[in-house]
Amino acid sequence: NYCSPMTVVEVFPSLYFYRSVGQLFNKKDQNLRTTLNTALASFRSEPYPDNEPITGPDLDDADALVSAAALRFFATREIYFDAPFQNPYSTRAAMLEGWIFGVRNSGKFS
Repeated sequence: NYCSPMTVVEVFPSLYFYRSVGQLFNKKDQNLRTTLNTALASFRSEPYPDNEPITGPDLDDADALVSAAALRFFATREIYFDAPFQNPYSTRAAMLEGWIFGVRNSGKFS
């Protein structure tokens, strides 16, 4: 049996929205589609079609879409693979608390 290496990645859709639109994402906002498309554009993804509903019990579609866009964006930029656990000062915290993909050692996006 061959098993390839696997990486488990924690994502934080609210942080990805905040990074892209500069404010916390309010899922009850009347401008939901505009906010979603602004976030998608910041991660160089196509806009969500106007004729498709944004669904899910907590509008989970929006979270999934922005997470996928952010992961594609970060995966093409080596700088985001600098996980805190590669820094000896952050090893313990990262091992206990995890690490959010896309957040550099400084805790900020670039």
